[in-house]
Amino acid sequence: MEKNTEGEIQIPICANFPQIVEGVYRQAEFVEFIIWSSTPKRLRKLKTQKSFGLSVGIDESTLTSWKRHPQFSSFVWQIMKERVRDEIPNIVDNLCWKANSEKVSTKDVDTLLKIADMDFISDKNNK
Repeated sequence: MEKNTEGEIQIPICANFPQIVEGVYRQAEFVEFIIWSSTPKRLRKLKTQKSFGLSVGIDESTLTSWKRHPQFSSFVWQIMKERVRDEIPNIVDNLCWKANSEKVSTKDVDTLLKIADMDFISDKNNK
């Protein structure tokens, strides 16, 4: 995912969403709201739904209605999954770093081995 100069994730509207989402008049703003909603609160430039609405010219009650749209949650989930996929190399690197430090826990090592498809405990029990 591309980031703008402020480090916010930018997703091309046409890349991830259909051109027409049934029942939504302002398509671009709907997609922007999905992206904003999928962004962790600590990373949002606009902290509240009201401030987001003001920035795109949409009333807060419309945003609340959009959250009830049948496709809204699945679109938010799709963006969140993409964000996690993009972070997997960093997550694995951090786990490896932690596994090589004195701060490692059994759960950390187990998670790292599962990622590498090397579950020694299960392998040992299956023999």
